[in-house]
Amino acid sequence: MYAVRGRTIVASHPFAARVHVEPDGEEVLFPNGARLRADMRDYVGAPEILVALTSENGGLTVIDENTFEIQLTGEQTARMTQSYVVVDLIRTDVSPPIYSYVELRIPVKQPVTRGI
Repeated sequence: MYAVRGRTIVASHPFAARVHVEPDGEEVLFPNGARLRADMRDYVGAPEILVALTSENGGLTVIDENTFEIQLTGEQTARMTQSYVVVDLIRTDVSPPIYSYVELRIPVKQPVTRGI
């Protein structure tokens, strides 16, 4: 599982992070036109999806063949109450969809100053 280095989600605040993945060998993880889907949860077995991210809803953007960006609104991060969230990626531009084996664990911080 990859960690998003140097980036922490602050609950109730927007979040953006670019994630570069080093593939095994010459593999291209996100070819031109790739579309992605990811469910954010408190932990892997959590029944509730906190945020459903897709290329179509602007939550995931492919930057290049091994880099993607996550975008979250303050409303989305407000749902996060644990100390981290987990995410994995599915490519949806192919049939059947392909599990990418990219898993992330992103730290979450509760702000001291709230309600502004």
